[in-house]
This record gives sequence, C-alpha cells and structure tokens, in this order.
Amino acid sequence: KASVVSALMKGKIRYGNVDLDVGQFVKYNLYEGLRLGAAAKLNERFHKYFSPDGYIGYGFKSRQFQYGIGFDLKTTTRKNSFFRVEYRDDVMASGKFPENMWNFRMKLMNGGVDMRNDQFYSYRGFKFSYENDLWNTLTMKIGARKDHEESTFNYDFRGLGNQFENFAAFLTLKYSPNTKNMMTPSGKFIYEQNFPEFFLNYEKAFTELDGDFNYHRLDVLATHQVKWSAGVTGIRAYAGVLSGRAPIWHHFQQNGLGKGQLNSLNFNLTSYLGFA
Repeated sequence: KASVVSALMKGKIRYGNVDLDVGQFVKYNLYEGLRLGAAAKLNERFHKYFSPDGYIGYGFKSRQFQYGIGFDLKTTTRKNSFFRVEYRDDVMASGKFPENMWNFRMKLMNGGVDMRNDQFYSYRGFKFSYENDLWNTLTMKIGARKDHEESTFNYDFRGLGNQFENFAAFLTLKYSPNTKNMMTPSGKFIYEQNFPEFFLNYEKAFTELDGDFNYHRLDVLATHQVKWSAGVTGIRAYAGVLSGRAPIWHHFQQNGLGKGQLNSLNFNLTSYLGFA
C-alpha cells in the first residue's frame, strides 16, 4: 500500500511492473503549443536495484518529437542512493529556474510558467549523476552532462552563432529539516511535508571535452508556508547569479505571466515561481 501511495504522490500510476508518469501526458507552452506524451519506468517489481525508463512527447505547434531514455542503479534499498545515466533530445525554456528535486506538486503548480514564453532552446546529449541521502533531512545530487545546444529563436551569441557544445558538472542540495519520510520498496515516501525547505544548485562549465563555455551558475530557493485563520500562505524566495560568458538560455528568465502588452487582457494559470 505504501508503494502505491508513494507512486501516486510522485505523479505516477502503477500498473504491474511499470510506473506511468502523469506529468508527461499533457503540457503546454508557447513554443511547442500543446504537447502530448507518454513516459514509463520499470519499478522494483521488475528488479530491486535496476530500473530503466523512457519518454516521448510531440509538440503540435513546433511539429517535433522529443524523447529520452535512462536507467537508475541503486546501491542500497535502505535509503535513497543510486546512480543514473540518461540520454535526452528535448527542448527547454531559456533560463528556466531548475526544478531539481522538486516534488510532483511543485512541478505541477509551476507548469503554467511558460504559457507566454516562446524563447526555447534544444539540447541533446548524455547526463550522468549520483543521488544520495547524506542525512534524513539532506539530499545531495552530483553529476556531469555533455550536450549539443541550439536556440530555436533568432539569436547570435557574441557573433559566434546559436549552436554550441556544453560540458558541465553540477551539484544539487535539498535541505528539509522538518519533513517526515519513510523508505518503501519503491523509494523514499514523504508522508508529511513540513516547511521550510531549501534548494541549492551549482553548475560549472568546462572547455574540456570540446566544451565551448567556462562559467559558474548558482541559484537558491527557499520555501515556507504559514497557516492562519484564512488558510495557508506560501512564501518563496529565489535568486541566482551567473559568472562568465554563456548564451542567454543559461541565464535567468523573467517569470511574469502577462503578455507584456498594454491594454490587453492577461489570463494565465498560476505557477509556483511566477507572478502576474
């Protein structure tokens, strides 16, 4: 029962040996338009330590297929500790704030942030990572990725064009001092999310392995909730800094949800980090 509930809380529908990712079914942004997709991952019923996965999506406005494949290799079942290798050919909003280690609810709430954004870039390449619960309240993820990146909009970076190779290492930390969780056969299950929570991402690009960039990128996010007589108020503070030279998609996007036009009707869904 805990495994089934854990899967549902992560946005997964469990069918035998397969977990289907609800978050990949339907998406929308201004570049791809309506995007329909499917994603599946073999769970612990297939193998206790080894878990392959894959997804595919199609954007009706961009008229392009996007896909990815990967696998996890656990080192233990007593806590979160696993290696991951993946290959992706996909698109992403320029400068989008990382959603590393976000739970399904946070990602779902932030799903509308790109409804007015058509500034996307494409990427294809490999990523290798290792995730580990250092303590019950602190999770670390380290890794490296090698991508071919290209803007999908009219852009020229310092007269060098719009296509580049990027080789970068990264570190993500998530600190949840008050959240309560338990281990299940399908992984860690957070049964009581308490606040505050803190996220930190650091990325360093290298010119080795034919990389074109050499930059540092750091961002932080702090979330808190306050319960009072009228309900629950969520407070989020986030910031980032980039040092070095990098194209615009490695900087930070605006999170305003309006059209940017005067005397026009602005309508949008809410988002976790956006504002209207």
